[in-house]
Amino acid sequence: MSDDSKKNTLKKASLVVATRLENHLKDNPDALNKIQEAWREHNRMSFQLKALEKQNDKEIRLMTMKYEQTREILQMVFGERQTALNAHYAALDDALKSDDREIILASLRGISSIVSQNPLESFSEFCKVWDNKDETLYLDF
Repeated sequence: MSDDSKKNTLKKASLVVATRLENHLKDNPDALNKIQEAWREHNRMSFQLKALEKQNDKEIRLMTMKYEQTREILQMVFGERQTALNAHYAALDDALKSDDREIILASLRGISSIVSQNPLESFSEFCKVWDNKDETLYLDF
């Protein structure tokens, strides 16, 4: 089949399709309205989807940031607690070597006061205030 005959066949087929489409639209005048309405709905849904994707990305960033902040705070709180305990244990070791009863008792009291406090209780309160946008966060130094 030559190129000219292929082009003619394609033109005839295109004309048949166009004619049938025209006849279909004449016989079904609301078909074009339905197609337009479907297109508008598609565009509306696409816009909503993009908005939801942006909102989702924002929420994920906020959650990630909050996780990182919480992790850092907990590491600092427990790191500070461990540093204080290490200092008391070192003082206790020195006091035991020198048999200094006053320092032994003071070291044990210090260890006991640190161990008896639950840093997660104050952290829980901090998180409640931190998460509540209407609450005032008071810093007590």
